[in-house]
Formats: sequence, structure tokens, C-alpha cells
Amino acid sequence: MLSKSNIKFIRQLHQKKYRNEHKLFIAEGEKIVGELLTSSFNIHSLYGTNEWVEENQLNDNRFPIAIVTEKELAEISLQETPNKVMALIFQPGPEAEVLFEPDKNYLLLDAVRDPGNLGTILRIADWFGITKLVCSLDCVEIYNPKVVQSSMGSIFRVPFVAGSLTDFLKENTDKAKLLVYGAMLDGKRLYDVKFDKGTILIIGNESNGLSESVKQWINQSITIPTFNTTGSRPESLNAAVATAVCCSEICRQQQ
Repeated sequence: MLSKSNIKFIRQLHQKKYRNEHKLFIAEGEKIVGELLTSSFNIHSLYGTNEWVEENQLNDNRFPIAIVTEKELAEISLQETPNKVMALIFQPGPEAEVLFEPDKNYLLLDAVRDPGNLGTILRIADWFGITKLVCSLDCVEIYNPKVVQSSMGSIFRVPFVAGSLTDFLKENTDKAKLLVYGAMLDGKRLYDVKFDKGTILIIGNESNGLSESVKQWINQSITIPTFNTTGSRPESLNAAVATAVCCSEICRQQQ
């Protein structure tokens, strides 16, 4: 049975300021917690129904496991329909330094604000084997529960860091000899650009695109051409969709 203090503590983690204070974040559901259990992330505590605990035969002394009822799970869950298990996870410590390596692919996000987009981009980075995801300081918090849920477990596999994009670019691009590509509406057609081994792809804000401070570091702006010839079409693609299309073409050429 959950105590009132436990319920209060977990509910606090629904808010960013308490996640930052306690250096914890939440993951929910069988799929995501299953991915967590096979990852290198450190678990603070786990709350599962008796059915889930028995099915998974958990006998792990590294962290406490509390058996809860579905009603108790609903009290601490962020989901409309809680799914058998919730975990509290320690946030990894910040990296002292980010070093870009030659022949590797990196994805930089410039003020991406939508949690669903960021979670989906984590899945895309996972699928295409991106070496590291770098988020600007004004991106949505990567530990936002909506980001974690929409990543479907990829948050536990994709190395990521948050910081100043211009600092990362200034310190690393010349050393690693990586070309920087920026997704823009007025760029060169994606399919007319040659992508060699080792790239930095920058995706901008959903409404405003890339910031001026980041644009100056771009070697080549790229755009995804439309094949709609009717004259009536959307102005642009969703940030996550654009990321997937660009990553697919970059990786296809590098094979």
C-alpha cells in the first residue's frame, strides 16, 4: 500500500521543478519499463501491479519494488489509462564535454518545443543509429513525461545532451571535419545533396525554423521538396517527419 507521503512525492515529479530538484524522472507502461530494465539507467524505485511483478519475475535488490493496486497506480499516474507499472529513474549526470567524432552522425535540435516531436525524434535517432542527440537549452525538457512516453523506450538507448548549440559547433566542427546541414524551407533539394560519412543535421523550431546564431555554422541548407503539384499543400512538414526524411536519405547515401 502506498503511503500519503509516497503519493505526494511521486505526484511532485509530474512537475519539472521537482524533477530537477530530485534529479528523477518518470516512465510508465510495460513497453517502456521493459526497455528501461535492459538499459544502463539507474532505477530509483518501481511500482507495479501484482500481476505485472509476477509475470516479469522480478527479483532485483538494486532498487525497491512496490506492489500496488490499479487504483493506487491511477493515483500516481500521468496516463488516462495507467498501464500496470511505473518507474522512477535517476537522471544521468551531465557530460563534462561533448566531442564530435569523424565519420559519425549527429542530430542537433534548435528550440524544438513540442514534447511529442522530441519523443518521436528520439525514436528516429534510435532507428537510424544517430551517434548523439544534442538539444539546445530552449528545447522542451527531455525528461518531460510526454517526451519519455512518446520515445517508446528510445530515450534509454540514444545518447543525448543539452547545451548551447553554438558552443558545441564552435568547439567541434573543425576538429572533427564534419559538415553541418540545416533543414530550411529555402535550402537545396535534399536529394541533390551528397552526404559523405559524418554529418551534423540541425532541425529547427516548429514555427520559426533555425535561429540566426545557428545558421552561421551551416555549410549547406537543405529542404525536402514537395511532390504535390496541385498548388494546394501545407507550408512545411512536421519537425519529426522532416527529421525522419532527412535521416533516411543521409543514411541511405552513407551505406
